[in-house]
Amino acid sequence: MDGILAEPGPVALIEELGDFAVSISASAWVDQNRTDFLKARSEAIRQVKEAFDAAGIAMPVPTYTVLGGQGAAEAGARPAPAPASGVAIDTTPDRVMEEKAAQERRSADNLLSDNAAQE
Repeated sequence: MDGILAEPGPVALIEELGDFAVSISASAWVDQNRTDFLKARSEAIRQVKEAFDAAGIAMPVPTYTVLGGQGAAEAGARPAPAPASGVAIDTTPDRVMEEKAAQERRSADNLLSDNAAQE
């Protein structure tokens, strides 16, 4: 996946075997100067789900008993469509806070400046 560092390499570990699930933990390093951590995490999860779907691995479906009322299926609710395979996902870092901090440093009210008023 773009944005994931080759060294140290990614790691996937089986954390738990449940009655109806296998819990897997995956970890990888990103250079946060080039890749936003949360965007990369989201993209990695999306790619895992896409790979599971392609391999025919279904996610467990919880079973509920609803007494009375109209259920979501009866109301016509449908899940959101998955993004198309092969679509480039933006994982660049958001620089909003860095830009805001730089703007504050340039302002006359910067109390950390060498020229700031002293007590």
